[in-house]
Amino acid sequence: MGPGRYSGGVAKANLTQEPGVLNLAWRVGDAVNLEFFVLNTDWTGSYVAQIRKRATDTAVLGTLTVTTSIVNVVDTKFSLTMSDTDSRALGFGEFVWDLQDVNGDITRLTGDVVVSKDVTRV
Repeated sequence: MGPGRYSGGVAKANLTQEPGVLNLAWRVGDAVNLEFFVLNTDWTGSYVAQIRKRATDTAVLGTLTVTTSIVNVVDTKFSLTMSDTDSRALGFGEFVWDLQDVNGDITRLTGDVVVSKDVTRV
């Protein structure tokens, strides 16, 4: 059999609906403006992105504003933003976040958030 041919037997595949992992980082008190692209996919829609100390905690410590747009006809551009005031209120430390598609009721991304202290104090 040549390359790409299946000769029989039991095929093994892993399927998952787990969200992708995207870790975030910024400096406490800085305005947050993070952008990324999902290529060859239309993921535009309404999203909510919350930050908590741990995934099991009930308290929402911060919220990222999420905007999406289509670029290059087939790619989705995501922008995650937070004001400097909200970044300062969140404080420094290690947190978790996720990105929920409100209309599709699905978690698209999840990850850690590391907010570091500045060395220089102004």
